[in-house]
Amino acid sequence: MADPGLAGFPYDIQMKEHDTGSIVWKAAVWAVGRTALTGIGVHQIELVVSAERLFVFGIESNGAYAEAFAVDDGRPLLRFCTCYWFNFSETWSLR
Repeated sequence: MADPGLAGFPYDIQMKEHDTGSIVWKAAVWAVGRTALTGIGVHQIELVVSAERLFVFGIESNGAYAEAFAVDDGRPLLRFCTCYWFNFSETWSLR
């Protein structure tokens, strides 16, 4: 389940158990890292599950992004964006 909003602001994604609807994990999608919006926003996403990974592909007026999460625990595996102007990879602490 994802609720990306009208522009590329960060948002949460959840993996829910099919039968009970209980949340298995929740993770932050960085998207394009927007901090402000003036005017009308546009934001399209696509979710794909393959090889025990959840891929999130998104595009909006500031750029495009792709992120991948481990299906079992929501651990971020990949983060790519065409416009992380102020979100430098040296500060991400991905391990």
